[in-house]
Amino acid sequence: MPAEMANPPILPPQIFCNNDYVGDYDSFFMAKEMELAFTFFRQQPEATSREATLLTQYKEKNKPLPKFY
Repeated sequence: MPAEMANPPILPPQIFCNNDYVGDYDSFFMAKEMELAFTFFRQQPEATSREATLLTQYKEKNKPLPKFY
């Protein structure tokens, strides 16, 4: 968990993926609103999904993927 996120109070839910901190509810909500839920959970979206299209656009424009926390 990033040091700035570890300051009390730490409110649930805190989301981990393979023992790596990925964010809290607010960061998940932001990822969902940006249509990047699979990316938030470090999963590969289906090739025909809207999220896969967005990821391709990020790569084509050489833009970094957003950080959610």
